[in-house]
Amino acid sequence: MVEKMNKSEKQSKFSAYKNIIQYHGVINGVRRIVDQFCQNDWYDIKNGTNFSQILSGDQYHGSLESKNSAVMHYQPVYTAAIKKPLQDMVKNQPVVGASSTCFVDLGCGRGKALHIAKSTLQHIIPIGIELNEELLEDAKKNLASVRSYQKDSHSVFVNANVNDVDYNDLLADFDVVIVFNKNSFDKATTDNTLRKIIEASKGKSLFYIYSNPVFEDLFVQHQCVFTMKGWHKNWNTKVFKINEQEL
Repeated sequence: MVEKMNKSEKQSKFSAYKNIIQYHGVINGVRRIVDQFCQNDWYDIKNGTNFSQILSGDQYHGSLESKNSAVMHYQPVYTAAIKKPLQDMVKNQPVVGASSTCFVDLGCGRGKALHIAKSTLQHIIPIGIELNEELLEDAKKNLASVRSYQKDSHSVFVNANVNDVDYNDLLADFDVVIVFNKNSFDKATTDNTLRKIIEASKGKSLFYIYSNPVFEDLFVQHQCVFTMKGWHKNWNTKVFKINEQEL
């Protein structure tokens, strides 16, 4: 479990709230702060995790030897933007109940989506792909706080650029693949990884959860089975059913 915030981190949090007001103005700034607390900070307080810190592109790349232009920033997903799609899938896509299901987070950061997925779909195998090794280590610690994970600790963490992953090998053992992408990549990376994952998922059931779907045009040929919208782009989430097989 990641340690709770110290005094310096709390001061940094209030400074971040101040910056939100300055950036968005009073009305939308207050709305963003409410969202930040309810959808990010409160999840950390409740679970003893450390997901809520936002990193700019420069901060994200600070510990890396070279800058990956495909990664624009690191920002944790709103709790509802991953929890509600998963709850809908449990209700309306029974195939996700298969024991051979994996949940792949493209750019998992500190692992919030993995944490929520494992808490919601206890049988899934979480797979986190993250270029920043420090964030990936935090993801491992955060995931260890999930009770069902403690009983079955099998998971996969890949320290790599999402463009360079061998998805054929990564997904070979699964019948159902759930992919999550909180938009933090450029269009070329989103397109490249989507095509590779579709190719690697032939004969499997494949669902793609896309939060803040900026490059939605890449999914026009696929069926959208869930939509969530809100006042800010961080609320917007869609689920696409790309393949489905009978299990």
